[in-house]
Formats: sequence, structure tokens, C-alpha cells
Amino acid sequence: MILPDEPREHTGLVLLFQVDLPKQAEALHTFRAAFGAATDIEAITDDLFALQIAPGICACGRRGDAT
Repeated sequence: MILPDEPREHTGLVLLFQVDLPKQAEALHTFRAAFGAATDIEAITDDLFALQIAPGICACGRRGDAT
């Protein structure tokens, strides 16, 4: 089971990628590059990875407004 019985409080977007499929592995790296420091990767299984994208953080890693 991918989702825990009691999920932790989480804000943001979580995308799952099946990295044994070449197009999904490429997409994982593309999304990670696009969102940079706002992302975190977690292995769910050997072939399934979750990419977590945090809200309010730009790709450079700064929090707050884009101004």
C-alpha cells in the first residue's frame, strides 16, 4: 500500500513515477529540474518514486513572494 493508514499532514503536490519505464524516469528528472529546491524525492519501492513539490518555495530555494 502506498498511502499510510494515518497520513501525515502534508501540503503541496505529490507525483508518482514508475522509473522502470523510460518515459516516466525522464519525466521525474524533468520535473525535479524544473522545480529545483522546492522538491524532495522519496523511494516508495525499487521502481516507484514520489516527487514532493512544496508550495511557496521557488526553484532557487527561497520562500515567499516572487518580488
